[in-house]
Amino acid sequence: MILAIVGTRPEAIKLAPVIHAAGLSVLVTGQHPELAEAALAAMDLTADHRLDPIRGAPLEEALRRTMAGVGEALVALRPRAVVVHGDTTSAFGGALAARYAGVPLAHVEAGLRTGDERAPFPEEMHRRLIDAMSDRCWAPTPLARDHLLREGVHPSKVIVTGNPIVDAVRRIAGRRPPGPGRGVLVTAHRRENLAALGAICEAVAELAGPDTPVCWPVHPNPAVERVVRERLGGVPHVSLVAPLPYPELLQRLAGAALALTDSGGLQEEAAVLGTPTLVLRDATERPEVLATGVVALVGTERGGIVARARAWLRDPPQPNGGAE
Repeated sequence: MILAIVGTRPEAIKLAPVIHAAGLSVLVTGQHPELAEAALAAMDLTADHRLDPIRGAPLEEALRRTMAGVGEALVALRPRAVVVHGDTTSAFGGALAARYAGVPLAHVEAGLRTGDERAPFPEEMHRRLIDAMSDRCWAPTPLARDHLLREGVHPSKVIVTGNPIVDAVRRIAGRRPPGPGRGVLVTAHRRENLAALGAICEAVAELAGPDTPVCWPVHPNPAVERVVRERLGGVPHVSLVAPLPYPELLQRLAGAALALTDSGGLQEEAAVLGTPTLVLRDATERPEVLATGVVALVGTERGGIVARARAWLRDPPQPNGGAE
């Protein structure tokens, strides 16, 4: 048995094609269990094993509890290998537990880099450390492979696999046609963007109008939810909703005139779907999406967001086919 560690919705979505293809067993950690399990269900999967929830725990405590829980599961289940995805606390804790237990480790989405350990934090640090620990680094693109080789990862450990998000999006998006291309979809939750969340909310309030209604599925992190609801609750033409099931989120993204996001995964999903998307960050570990022509970095300053969003709403960029 090979065990996949899943802690967040993006992990569930991107690992789903791998889980289906390889028949992996799934352990859901306590990081975002409800979101992760809902995403698994959308991909016709269910958890085989679960850890206790760790909502609201500081990073150190979340890592400690994840490592302890995964470590106990490894003793009980005795898998032949562990597969982790990306750069979350669940991925890092699961990888470290596997390494300590002497269980072979494979990393899906290896080699992504911004070159700045603080952007995003702690994800950039996590993915570098996971890659250094892994027996197999499954890089989504040649650029990601090159990052690994420059860092001294042995070529025999690195395989360019393509990005499973393409498979996941096509599996879900093909179920229903996209809606009309109007409105703005917003998501923002990154730890490094918490200080800028007020400015992002101001930009959204300025953009919202009868012809540009805004839908913002609000992340359940209390630090995010409090600010967003205080700043935008009751603002005309802004709809604050609970996190959407993954098929509905993709439907909204496919039908939006524009997306604003600081999510890593949504950048890729937008590139696959061809939805114009402004990334609320100064750097991305996924520069390949910028080559599509429909995804661009815009930062977190209110004026810059508003100006670029209005320009793209007036004159939408066209996909140039550079995504895959």
